[in-house]
Amino acid sequence: MSLGANPIRSISAGSKVLEITTPGVHGAIPGQFVQISNVDNSIDGIAASEINKFHVISSVPSTTTFTISVLSPAINGSVARVRLFYWISCYSSFI
Repeated sequence: MSLGANPIRSISAGSKVLEITTPGVHGAIPGQFVQISNVDNSIDGIAASEINKFHVISSVPSTTTFTISVLSPAINGSVARVRLFYWISCYSSFI
């Protein structure tokens, strides 16, 4: 799934949670794997290399958002990455 502008947002300063907004209903559930790729710069101090990988979906706040956890904390919080596109693929198990 290709996402539009500002799809990945840090939650708060010091948080290791990122929220991803999809352009439509995603159908994801907590525990599924999601692959994020094509992030070319850090987001709020979190390196692109840490975001560009498989993640387990932590929570699903709405039908168009889900959260993932990363290792590094955000610097400022509420920072969204602008004008990049991300590819998301959901997997119910990781083979």
